[in-house]
Amino acid sequence: MHPATFSELDQMLQPLLEDRFGLKWHYDKKEVPVYYLTVTKGGPKLRPTPPGSCIAYDPDVPPPPPKPGVKPACGGLLMPWTQDLTGAALEGKSISISPLLTTLEHLVGRPVIDKTGIVGTFDIQLKFASDGLAVRFQGEPQVQATEPSGLPNIFTAIRQLGLRLEPGKGLIDIFVVDSIRKPSEN
Repeated sequence: MHPATFSELDQMLQPLLEDRFGLKWHYDKKEVPVYYLTVTKGGPKLRPTPPGSCIAYDPDVPPPPPKPGVKPACGGLLMPWTQDLTGAALEGKSISISPLLTTLEHLVGRPVIDKTGIVGTFDIQLKFASDGLAVRFQGEPQVQATEPSGLPNIFTAIRQLGLRLEPGKGLIDIFVVDSIRKPSEN
């Protein structure tokens, strides 16, 4: 027996929510503030992943945590703190644009739409200031450094990859709850 994938869990959970809570829902489109991920004039500066530098895993199952001396998982994008705890970092091997978009959405607090046209996978390593990010991380230090980190913000840091986040408006899918009821007693 193997652990259920994210798509299998989704398929099991939907009928349960419909039955137990009477959940009725649909997707709709709504125009909201977004960022468009585009390529800078100098072109992308993404490093291709060297063959054999990471271990492939099932994309529907979260990758194992990194271990010293073991190759990292391909496609896993980590968001650790810098060693001095003054900033944040994005690190990953064999990353496509999709997980980068998802991570950027959490960091900037709004949808990010890909306008790069970039295909394939690459290695990413960025360090940036944690001030002003839309998300707070589990294990975030309670005491912030009193000196400025000297690190660029996420918008400036992403330019190191030859990419840019441009503000705009865009249509996105939103989850709309039509009805829901309190569950009955067991």
